[in-house]
Amino acid sequence: MRRLIWVMCMVACGGTQTPTSPPVASDAIPMTPARWSLSARDAEFVTHLGRPSLRLKGGFAFLRDVEFSDGVIELDMIAEPGVAFAGPVWRVQDESRYEKFYLRTFLSGSREATQYVPVFHHIAGWQIYHGPDFNQPVTFRPRRWTPVKIVVSGERADIYVQDMEQPLLHVDPLRLDETSGRVALYNEPIPADMNPASVYYSNVRVTSLEAPELRGQLREPAVERPGRVAEWAVSQPFDGETLDGQLRAPEGSTLTWQALSSEPSGLTDLARLHAADAGADTVFARVNVRSDRAQRVQVRFGFSERVRVFFRGDLVFVADDTWHSRDITFQGVIGWYDGLVLPLEEGDNELWFAVSENLAIRGGWGLQAAF
Repeated sequence: MRRLIWVMCMVACGGTQTPTSPPVASDAIPMTPARWSLSARDAEFVTHLGRPSLRLKGGFAFLRDVEFSDGVIELDMIAEPGVAFAGPVWRVQDESRYEKFYLRTFLSGSREATQYVPVFHHIAGWQIYHGPDFNQPVTFRPRRWTPVKIVVSGERADIYVQDMEQPLLHVDPLRLDETSGRVALYNEPIPADMNPASVYYSNVRVTSLEAPELRGQLREPAVERPGRVAEWAVSQPFDGETLDGQLRAPEGSTLTWQALSSEPSGLTDLARLHAADAGADTVFARVNVRSDRAQRVQVRFGFSERVRVFFRGDLVFVADDTWHSRDITFQGVIGWYDGLVLPLEEGDNELWFAVSENLAIRGGWGLQAAF
């Protein structure tokens, strides 16, 4: 597997060809310790391909003394052969909560080569924020700097890669619900056995502007899912293994609940409320279905990444949609894959989903349901 990834990267990055690239802009932020605060496990200021650069591996480099709300973030970046998930982050509240755009440099040419995602409680939910408004293909040029530009205006953003005339992605809305924060450069920490790659950053510019012009449009305009569950009651996290072998939902007296709204699509990002950790990787999401008579109704749903469904207290469904669980190509992304027919009784009918996050991946902790 490591050799395959290495070969893919050598093809995408072009081996050892001699690069040509435009010079660094005169207003670029100096790549020096005076302007950047490093929390990455491996980082240094170097000259790379003739440019003053920051080599970053496994963490953050925060721009000092800049609070960013709306405006333009521009940079050039290039990755060594290997696995890298790297790019700019903005409106950073802390290392667990920020807006993020990154390149999967080793997947050059595929739709997964790029990704926008919000990060809540250290969970970058790429398995629940996916599709043409979150990912688009880019073929990275051999041994060339890749220019990236983020234009942020209120709840929306245009993201450019290579082509600075037409945005690659238009994000509407930005999911973080924060209006300002820090700017940083990032390269995801990768286990050593996955052949992590260093990424070089250069020519970084950050310009604050009031209401900058946006050119992009959503490729799939947001449409409200008919019959979606618009609001859930979500419990505190607990150890999902405690439900193994349990055919009944636990008594609710020991649980505390918080309200969490879904997006118009029905998607509900559970990481907005809670971090997922060892011994606390599962929450209940509860909805009450009130019926004026006995009847049977269908509910469609999706989840990331494991679920147990309890109806009127009884276990009625169990499934595991973790990464590679279906086949080697399955990425564990959320979808409307499953459904149940529920025999409602007159009055209240509680439906509980116990949703567990995969702590080895942390790629999305989500739920959606519609009647």
